[in-house]
Amino acid sequence: MRKAQDTITGEGELKFSGFIGPIQYELTGNAQNLQSLAPRLRGALKTTPEIATAAFKAGYGTLSLADGRQRRITVTAMTAGDATCFFEIAD
Repeated sequence: MRKAQDTITGEGELKFSGFIGPIQYELTGNAQNLQSLAPRLRGALKTTPEIATAAFKAGYGTLSLADGRQRRITVTAMTAGDATCFFEIAD
């Protein structure tokens, strides 16, 4: 049986080529990795379908969390027409 993952949710800011704006995010992982925002930590961004598509096409960006921490992210997946895209912490 797998241990339940911890989750951090909040409102932050997303930056990628041609865009800077507010975003809702959700990060999931074990407590130690969430605390340090370790590389390879995964999450989801909730926004509009247009911004999700543009973020996916850009591939990379910077996510600023509600507590002020910033991390580079790689946008890894999305479904066309959906307002959610998925990412990994890049550094």
